[in-house]
Amino acid sequence: MSMLKVRYKKVRSELRPGDVIGFNGRGLVSWLIRKGAGIPTHLALVVTPLDSTHQQRVQLIESTSLSLPGKKRFIGVQRTYLSDRLMTYKGEMWWFPLSKWAKALINGCVMEDVLGKYEGVKYDFWQVFREGWSKVLPRLFPVSESANHVYCSELVAFVFKELGILPEKLNPSCISPAELISLGIFSGTYYQLKGKSKQIPRYNTLGIVREDEHDI
Repeated sequence: MSMLKVRYKKVRSELRPGDVIGFNGRGLVSWLIRKGAGIPTHLALVVTPLDSTHQQRVQLIESTSLSLPGKKRFIGVQRTYLSDRLMTYKGEMWWFPLSKWAKALINGCVMEDVLGKYEGVKYDFWQVFREGWSKVLPRLFPVSESANHVYCSELVAFVFKELGILPEKLNPSCISPAELISLGIFSGTYYQLKGKSKQIPRYNTLGIVREDEHDI
């Protein structure tokens, strides 16, 4: 696995729906997640809709807390622009492209339908704090899968399950950003878009059993 540091403008046209953007923030929640579960501390999904002039935009779907211009502050699943996030974010950012087989499972219309079910869902504070302390406190109590509230990697995992990228047995409500990025669904190379060079431990190192690989 390798990492390249690049300028966003040079790779913008290569981003595809379903790719993942990783963040390493400087806030309290990011600190908690980083100390307890490692980096990245936050994840977002890439979507590439056309605007009113039929130009492709690079948006993110993420469960987060942002003060967006002209909008009331909302803590939960919302759309942002990657260019805006790069300008305003204080911390490191990475682009994790999906592998070829995972990209082949993404149908743009189906993905938008799936995302529509999660937009507006509120942030899952309880689960994110639980994941943030996963290396410090053992997971003594099982957590049932629930999409009533979602944190960042929980959202990504739910979407990937519905698209067939992640297996049905995986519980999205129990996966941290670092754990999701360790799953073998990404390409061999990832790219740092902002911040001092920092590699992601265990990136794309954990094999998963795909549903279409089961013996008949």
